[in-house]
Amino acid sequence: MAPDEKPVEPPKRIEDFRYDAWDSWNSFAPGASVEFEMEAGGSKMRQVKTLDSKRPDAITVKSVMILKIGDDENRTESDETFLKSRGGPAQCPSCKKPVSSHDPGTFSRERLKIGDRDLDCVVWKSPARDCSGKATTPVRMWYCKDVPGGNVKTESEHWKMTATRFDPKK
Repeated sequence: MAPDEKPVEPPKRIEDFRYDAWDSWNSFAPGASVEFEMEAGGSKMRQVKTLDSKRPDAITVKSVMILKIGDDENRTESDETFLKSRGGPAQCPSCKKPVSSHDPGTFSRERLKIGDRDLDCVVWKSPARDCSGKATTPVRMWYCKDVPGGNVKTESEHWKMTATRFDPKK
C-alpha cells in the first residue's frame, strides 16, 4: 500500500457498505476491464467484462462468457446496462421492506492478490437466513473499489468466481 493510501475499514452496519453496480464502474474510463475464472459443477469458464460506454445516468458493460470444452471454445456475448441510483433506501425484492431492516450478514477485511496487485478488500458473508426465515446457501463476496465493477471474488458451496486480472483505465 502506498504511503498516502488509507486502509479500507470494514463497515459496521449495512448502511455503511452499499454495493451499487453503476457506482462500481463510474470511476473508470471506457475500456476498463476485469476477467474472471469461474468454476461450477466441475466446469470451468472465463468471463471478461469491459466498460463500453458511459452516460450521465447509465453505464453499459460488455460481457463475454468463454466456455472451453476440449478444443472447442463457445463464446456468448451480452450487454449489461447499469442505471444511476435515484437515491432513497434500498427495498428488498422479496418482501418489499427496507433492506436496512434485514440481517446484514457479517463484514471483514482481507487482502487478495490479483495478478501482481495486492488489494484491500471488504468481505461480506451472507446471513444464514433470508428475510422470510428460510435457510440460505452461505455466500462470501470480496469487493474492492480499485477493480472495475467492484467484485473481486465470490464463493458458495456450488460455485466460485475469482478475478484473474483487471485493467482500471482511469
